[in-house]
Amino acid sequence: MLKDWEKFHSDYKKLKATADRYTDKVAGGHLKQITQSKTACDTGETDLTQAVQEAREAGVTGKTLDDFLKFKAFAAAKKKMDTAVTGLRDDIKDLTSYCGEAQKVSDQVVALHKALEKDLKSRKSFSDGRKETEALLAAMDDEYQRLMIVVAHKDRPARTTLIYVDLFPKTLAKIISNAPKVGAKANADLPDMFDLSTLKDKVTRALTGSNKVIRASGEATEAMPADPAAATKALKTARDELDKLKTVDRDYREAAIKHHKLIEAAPERAKIEKLVASIAKSLQAAERAVLAAAAELKKG
Repeated sequence: MLKDWEKFHSDYKKLKATADRYTDKVAGGHLKQITQSKTACDTGETDLTQAVQEAREAGVTGKTLDDFLKFKAFAAAKKKMDTAVTGLRDDIKDLTSYCGEAQKVSDQVVALHKALEKDLKSRKSFSDGRKETEALLAAMDDEYQRLMIVVAHKDRPARTTLIYVDLFPKTLAKIISNAPKVGAKANADLPDMFDLSTLKDKVTRALTGSNKVIRASGEATEAMPADPAAATKALKTARDELDKLKTVDRDYREAAIKHHKLIEAAPERAKIEKLVASIAKSLQAAERAVLAAAAELKKG
């Protein structure tokens, strides 16, 4: 009997060495890569939609993929999107393959467990190697449970992610079919203040204004305590610039709330929201600088 147990132990030792290749950490890494690739696909969709809009604004006519591929920006976005979709497909394939291999190993563990369990039942309760066999069975149970955790990773990606690659041709066709009329401008229903060129100019001005506030606040701090008058003058300059910045930020915040539905429906929503947020960040940096300078002046 002991000789039989040694054979089972040897077989499991070899199987365990194979099973050790499949871990929760590695499977989790595959999942993380899938998430990153899906994010790249989502970004690619946004870029393609924007490129279609730009193509129309540039006067590109036609309704087919080939028509839009003649526009350089769209062709570049399409190439980038193809890379993202291929990456997602490969990442899903890698996870599926990895979990499938782990499943096969777990099946082998189950088969060996059943064979050993059958062998154990045929022995007498006081036979040699019985305790060792029971310990080996317990080890197999633990290994099976561990492997099933690895296998379960294949079901963790959202269904929309798993079928995204297959649906991409339809997604692309929809993006093209939703192309605006020739010469149409993006976000036509939005106020001019949300036009990207206008917004970018406002962001630049906000950053410049913020830097002026920070510089004047620094001058106020440096002037103390030797020259309180100069410090007060510099702080006033900082506050005047800050007030201008607050006005711009307030106007955009209020407009964004008022027109939030139009912004959400806009092809350039992500860019609009990012630019508006940039204005707020410039204001926050300026406010911190003024508060710090005012605190220094208060100390005297």
